[in-house]
Amino acid sequence: MNNKHDVIIIGSGIGGLTTAAHLAKAGVKVLVLEQHSQPGGYFTSFKAKGYCFDGGIQACEDGGMFLATLKQLGILERVNPVKSRFALCLPDAFVELKQIEDLHRFYDRLILAFPHETAGLNQIRKDALEFCYMMEAMWKVPNPFFKSFPEIIAGYPEWIKNHGRHARGFGRFMELFHVPIHEYLSRFISDRDLINFISSMGYRGCPASFSMPFIYCLTDYYYPARGGMQAVSNALAEAIEGQGGRIVYNTLVDRILTDGGRAVGVHTQAGDSFHAKFIVNNGDAIRTYRHMLPSDVVPAAFRQKMESSRFSESVFLTYLGVDMPPDEIARAVGGCPHVIVMPDYRPGGYDDIENNPDYFRRSLLMVSVPTIHDPGCAPEGKSVVVLQSGAHIKFSDNWGITDGKRNAAYRDLKDKVADQLIANAERLIPGLSQKIELKLTASPHTHVRYTLNSDGATVGWTYNPHYTPFPGAKGLFGAGMFTPVKNLYQVGHWAMYPGGAPSGFMTGRMASLLIRARLKLGFLGR
Repeated sequence: MNNKHDVIIIGSGIGGLTTAAHLAKAGVKVLVLEQHSQPGGYFTSFKAKGYCFDGGIQACEDGGMFLATLKQLGILERVNPVKSRFALCLPDAFVELKQIEDLHRFYDRLILAFPHETAGLNQIRKDALEFCYMMEAMWKVPNPFFKSFPEIIAGYPEWIKNHGRHARGFGRFMELFHVPIHEYLSRFISDRDLINFISSMGYRGCPASFSMPFIYCLTDYYYPARGGMQAVSNALAEAIEGQGGRIVYNTLVDRILTDGGRAVGVHTQAGDSFHAKFIVNNGDAIRTYRHMLPSDVVPAAFRQKMESSRFSESVFLTYLGVDMPPDEIARAVGGCPHVIVMPDYRPGGYDDIENNPDYFRRSLLMVSVPTIHDPGCAPEGKSVVVLQSGAHIKFSDNWGITDGKRNAAYRDLKDKVADQLIANAERLIPGLSQKIELKLTASPHTHVRYTLNSDGATVGWTYNPHYTPFPGAKGLFGAGMFTPVKNLYQVGHWAMYPGGAPSGFMTGRMASLLIRARLKLGFLGR
């Protein structure tokens, strides 16, 4: 294989694939090296006994970026994403989320459950409503990274008419972007269980102005009409290869080669070396700075900032093949492919996710039923149900793992947790446990093995602004994309704050434009 390229991309997660697809479309010589046997990172699916499961992400938030990226790259019709509706299954109500105003039903129920906090909840409701419309305005603005100049000119008057007045709250949005949700809530309410309940709707410590608009965010998800989430990754991979790019699987990059403080290539675990003008890392940032780069090219202060920052939570997943027809389960979940089950208004243990042995009995649970969209994900007349709950890699003494080896204690604990989640899901789907034909599980350790994300982190760095390396506006605008090593860029959820799927599309686009400009100008020194 020719080992001289314009750009080498480490990892084929959604950020790496997006970067590579844009560059390949522009005629740049791209090589993608992926340690797994298929592309996608958290955007992957796998098959077992006739069932197809999404291994990580169960649907994708648009955020003005997902659909626009697919359209830019000419694969929108192929992926054919359809709206993927969410609902909340509260302890005493089922709330389908169709529009921002459905937020009122959520807070009305909270007031019934916590009448002594009525005044504070009404103030929080007011702020939440404001930030929902603020978030919608941000997502709907004609984005120059994803729109042509004529499209921006044509779309801006309509945006001003429909969303301009809500953008006036951006200053307060950014003010509370530095305040974790539990700190904000404590300004208005004192009931610890209520604070935990509202906070559990997002990642721990999530900025208040990013957490409160969760109602709007949950109305903005999409899912491929066929082929599961793997359809997104496969379409991007084919777009890359169709434009002359190369993707090599089962190839783990263990070192980034440097010369004079500049990235010049990569070395693989198999002993091969590849060279390029630019290196783009879509992999785990802490692994990169700790193990893949020479210590002398990373300034001590920068390395210390990385080492002292925290990772986001992981998730525990239970994959179920169920002997129930899709229409029967669809009726049980109100036709919504995703339902967030909140079994108890007093969840308890939310702020002790690592050590509380009963955490999963009362934790928030997301139930996803992809066969509502695509019955082909299961044998005829059967369904796929995926249960997902936030998890920590150190739960219950490192999940029972000793000396880095998975053992009987680990497998037994995974079964126990899965059964607890299934019991909670039966509040939504009666008789579920009696219809299970296949049960598979994935702990944070599973995510480490397949994605190499530290501690199985699902969105890169923690959402808590006190412990992330790139808080506030600088993180929001992709400060993590720039590394202290010349010609080395970071993309994906480690490069933007808060991380997630949209950050992969955004940083992938940003990195591709920057690299194209530098190649065109011949500016390779930085």
